[in-house]
Amino acid sequence: MKKVEAFVTGCIDRGYITAEKAPWLQYALEKRITSLTALIPLLLIGTMISSLPETIAFYFGFFKIRRYTNGVHASSFIKCLFWSVISESVFLGLLSQFLTPISCTILLLVSGALIWSLAPYNHPNMVLSGKEVAACAASAKKSSVQLSVVISVLYICGFEYLAAGALLGYVMAATMLLIAYIPKGRKNNAEEGTKSRKNGQKGAE
Repeated sequence: MKKVEAFVTGCIDRGYITAEKAPWLQYALEKRITSLTALIPLLLIGTMISSLPETIAFYFGFFKIRRYTNGVHASSFIKCLFWSVISESVFLGLLSQFLTPISCTILLLVSGALIWSLAPYNHPNMVLSGKEVAACAASAKKSSVQLSVVISVLYICGFEYLAAGALLGYVMAATMLLIAYIPKGRKNNAEEGTKSRKNGQKGAE
C-alpha cells in the first residue's frame, strides 16, 4: 500500500521510529487496515452462510486469538479477501455441519495444543525479540484459556450457536497459525520462532 509506505517514511523522517522498525510498522498498519476493510463484506457473507450472531461470535473467537498468535498472510488485499471468504465458507459454513459434542471437544483440545506449542508465528517483518515473542506466547496462552472458558460457558448455558461460532473462529486461527509453519520457505523462520520463545522464556526466568 503506497499510502502506508508514505506514512511510514514520514514517521522515519520525523524521528518517530528508526529505519529498522519500518518493516514492522508497515506490516502492522497493513494488517489492521486489511482486517478492518475486509470485515464488513465478510460479515455480510457470513450472514448468508449462518446467522449474524454466530458470525459475530466466529470473528470474536478468531480475532481474540489471532491478535497474539499471528499466522499466514496473503500478499495483497484482494488475495486476503479471497482467501478469507474461502476460509469463512469452509470453517463457518462447511465445518459447522459436522459439529457434535465429541467433535467440538476434539477441536477445542487440538486448537489449544497448537496455540500453546506454536504461538506466536514470528513474521519476518515483525522482527520480534526473544522477550517480545515470549510475551506474545504468554498472551496467546492466556487468551486461549479465556476463550475456551467462554465457549464452554456458552454451551452449558444453552447458547450452542454462539459457542459453535466462537469455537470455529478459534479453530480457524489455530489453523492459520499451523499453515504459517508449513511452507519450506518459512522453515527457518519457524525454527527461529521456536528459539526466540525458548530464549525469551529463559530471559524471563
